[in-house]
Amino acid sequence: MSHGRLGVWSRLLPFLLVFGTIVPTAPSSWAQSLPTLSITDASVSEGNSGTTEAKFTVSLLGASDRKVTVQFATGGGCFPGCCSTIDAATDVPCPLDPRPLGRGSQGEASQNASRAPCLIEPDGISFCYGGGTATPGIDYTATSGTLTFDPGDKSKSLSVEVKGDTQSESNETFFVSLSNATEAAIADGLGQGTIVDDDQAASVDLAITQTDAPDPATVGATLTYTVSVTNRGSGKATGVKLVDPLPRGVSIGSVTPSRGSCERQKRTITCSLGSLDGGSSATVTIVVTPTKAGTLTNQASVTGDQPEQDLANNKATQGTTVTGRR
Repeated sequence: MSHGRLGVWSRLLPFLLVFGTIVPTAPSSWAQSLPTLSITDASVSEGNSGTTEAKFTVSLLGASDRKVTVQFATGGGCFPGCCSTIDAATDVPCPLDPRPLGRGSQGEASQNASRAPCLIEPDGISFCYGGGTATPGIDYTATSGTLTFDPGDKSKSLSVEVKGDTQSESNETFFVSLSNATEAAIADGLGQGTIVDDDQAASVDLAITQTDAPDPATVGATLTYTVSVTNRGSGKATGVKLVDPLPRGVSIGSVTPSRGSCERQKRTITCSLGSLDGGSSATVTIVVTPTKAGTLTNQASVTGDQPEQDLANNKATQGTTVTGRR
């Protein structure tokens, strides 16, 4: 084979053939060097009239000297935004989201999952979601747009208008998804908005925080994540579960909960913490060893049996800089 033909094939190596379509896929070294984008959940009381803003925060973790953009939109669709990659005519069934339900959603995300084209990616499958139980135009105003991060920017906010009414009803949900990021990878591209009915009072408020030490960490040396769950409400939270899918680029050492028990399935740590009275806390200490230099992004989430008004504090993201061996 001529050198010219070899050059053509070498340029085609970063592509994957998926469902008969050539889909560009960046080499793993590129993806590891990209900063990551994550969106929070949000909740807001609807009020009796007018509009109230449900505010979501999109965070950029990892240093970048380039302009980063990402599109956002309310409503259902594929996550993290691969819908346009495969022709809709293929009608590939989307699997349900395997992550634990809850997050105040009462399972609406999976119940509303529908058939739509999905792309099988190197790390797994992109999952599809419905638009939630809230109705656009009646309960909230549908919106979409683009967020731009200039070099040095760490976070951006976006708002969705929620419409007030006097109707007694259950809490309702909608979703904001991130897609088509440039110069960044999407780590968590789905934010859940909860419209809280004014007549409902929150009795449970699970909040999660995490710290890392040391930061920066060093390849081959231990790194400790301390993940804390607190019930900030006055009522008892039951069925409290912490899920932490640890980032690639670490080997897992030990996992120690202050109460309950933890199990590991591949890189995902799941801890059943039992019940938490109002004001009480539980802690999970996770020791890992970084295996490569770069930026680690660890995101943990907590769920319980009871509905919550404030979902923005049910997940926490921690970024860690890892340097080479000394």
